[in-house]
Amino acid sequence: MSKLKHLENPEEVEYIEELTDEEREIIKNHELISISNIDVRSTPIYDINDIDLDKIRLSKPIDFKSKVNVYLLYPITENKYSRFLFETPFSYCGYGLDSKKNKYNKDDTYWLKVEYINHTNIANDDFKTYDFFQYIAKYLNIKLKLIYDSTLKHMIFLRYSKYKGYPLTRFMFNYRKHFVTECLDNTGRRITPYEIPNKVNIKFLLDPLEIWSNDALYGGTWRIKKLMVNAKV
Repeated sequence: MSKLKHLENPEEVEYIEELTDEEREIIKNHELISISNIDVRSTPIYDINDIDLDKIRLSKPIDFKSKVNVYLLYPITENKYSRFLFETPFSYCGYGLDSKKNKYNKDDTYWLKVEYINHTNIANDDFKTYDFFQYIAKYLNIKLKLIYDSTLKHMIFLRYSKYKGYPLTRFMFNYRKHFVTECLDNTGRRITPYEIPNKVNIKFLLDPLEIWSNDALYGGTWRIKKLMVNAKV
C-alpha cells in the first residue's frame, strides 16, 4: 500500500510506497558518510541498471558558505564514496518543457515531467527506472528526518497522476539566465529545450541528487546534465 499526500495540483499526489520492516531496519542502520570518506573530485557515471541500491548512502551535513549541503553517494572503493551521475533508459515525456517563477531565487524553474507508464511490467525499462526512484524516495524519507528540523515538511519528488493512473517525476534543467543542459535529437543534432516536443521518449544523464531546504520544506531535485530525444511516439 502507498501513502498519497495531496499537493497544490489535485490531480497529482506525492507517492511513496510503504517500506517493509526489513527495508526500514536496513536503511535506518546505514551510517551517514563523513567528509573524510568522500572523494569530492570524483563524479563517475553509471548506467541505472548497474547501480546496487543497497550501496547508496547519504553524506553527513556539510557546512559550506553558510549553507548546509547533503549529498547522495555511491562507493568507489571499500571505504570511499563520491557523488555520481547516471544514465536512464528512454522514458515517456508527454508535455515538453514546463516552467514557473521561482520565489526563492531570481531565475525561473524549468523541468520535464517524466511518466512511468509501464512501471508494473518487469520486462519494461520503466520497471527498473521507477524501482530506482521509489527506493531513493523511501531512503530519503527516513534519512533526511535525521538531518532536518521536524517542523519542516519533506517534499517527496515522486508523484502519482490520479487522472492517468501511473507515477511520474520531474527532472529539472540547470538554468542560470540561460540553459546549460546539452540537448540532442535522435540524429545527434543539438537542439534547445524549447524544441523538445510533446509525447516523446527521452534518455537522460542526471546530475547527482540536489538536496535542498527552505523555511518550510526540504527535499531532493534531479538535475539534467544531458538528454537525447527519441522520435515522437
